[in-house]
Amino acid sequence: MLTDDPSSTLDWTIHPGTFAITQHGGEPCTFYEAQVPQGDYTFCCSSCWGSGLFLTTAATQVAGVMPNLEGYYSFDDDSAQDSSGNDRNGEWSGTEAYEDGVFGRAAKFDGSSRIIVSAFENFEWGNALTVAFWFNRGPGCDGNYQGIVSTGYHASGSWEVRMGREGGCTALGGGVVTQTHDATWDHLGSSQGGGVPPAAVDEWHFVVLTYDGVGVKFYVDNAAQPATADDTGPIVTVAVGLYIGHAGPPKTNE
Repeated sequence: MLTDDPSSTLDWTIHPGTFAITQHGGEPCTFYEAQVPQGDYTFCCSSCWGSGLFLTTAATQVAGVMPNLEGYYSFDDDSAQDSSGNDRNGEWSGTEAYEDGVFGRAAKFDGSSRIIVSAFENFEWGNALTVAFWFNRGPGCDGNYQGIVSTGYHASGSWEVRMGREGGCTALGGGVVTQTHDATWDHLGSSQGGGVPPAAVDEWHFVVLTYDGVGVKFYVDNAAQPATADDTGPIVTVAVGLYIGHAGPPKTNE
C-alpha cells in the first residue's frame, strides 16, 4: 500500500462532503479515498497528526475496523471496553483511573493497577501480530521495570512490551516468544545494549511491535529497528490473558 518513500502507490481521490474531527478542534478536514481489491494489507503512516484508516464495503456502506483486528481499547468512554467488535472487554484490578491522552482519553496506572483481558487466555496468535499504542511514563523515574502491555512476564507469555529502569527509566523493549526463540526481548533499549532509542519520561510516545512469521520489528516515534531473524513460525500459546499497564504474571510489582 505504501512504499518506503513513503508515497502511496494508489490513486487517491477527495471524498465528497465536509467532515470534522472532534480532536481536531471540530474544523473541517479533507478525506481521501481509494479503491483496492479484496485481500490482506499492511498499512503504515510515517508522519501523521492523527490519520485514521476506515475500511468500507460498497455493498453495505458500513465503516469498519481493519480486518483481523482482535482488540481495540480507546478508553474514550472511561472504560476498558473493546471497540473492535469482538467483545473482548477488559477488567480493572486495582484503582481504575483515566485522564486525557494524546487523542481522547487514556487509562492511568499507579504501578500496581492493571487491566486484564481474560478473553485472550489460550489465544492462538499465529504467524503474524501487530501491537500499537501510545504511552507516557511518569512522573519521573521510579527506578523499576514496568510493563506496558503483555500476555505474561518475559518468556512466560506470548509477547510483551515493557519499560526498563536503565537510562533513567527511558529504556524500552519487547518482542515475541516462538518455539525457535524463547527470549522475549527481541529488541532492547539503547541503554541496555540494543538499538531502541530512549523514550523520555513524562512525554507521550507511539510504539508499534510487529511480527510477520520470520522477523520482529519495533518502532518508537517512527524510529524503526531492523527486523530480527531469531523468531520463525507461530507465536506460542499460553494460558494468560492480555495485561495492560502491567508486566503480567508471575510478576506482581511491574
